[in-house]
Amino acid sequence: MPFTQEGTPIELRAKGKRIPQWKLDRYGLVAELQDSPVESGEPVEPITLVPMGAARLRISAFPVIDQRPDAEGTD
Repeated sequence: MPFTQEGTPIELRAKGKRIPQWKLDRYGLVAELQDSPVESGEPVEPITLVPMGAARLRISAFPVIDQRPDAEGTD
């Protein structure tokens, strides 16, 4: 049975940080995954991930966040 209004059959709850420069484009799509590690000064917050077929925003990979000197900047 496909996903219904009642929700998805499984959710993964985790913690992550926002990456300010990784945004939706004018079509409501997210840009390509940038190289990791990525620097982020944002606070850690809870996130909920659902199966790819159950969401309009589909992300199959996330960049690694790190504060090392070789991390990509947030310019």
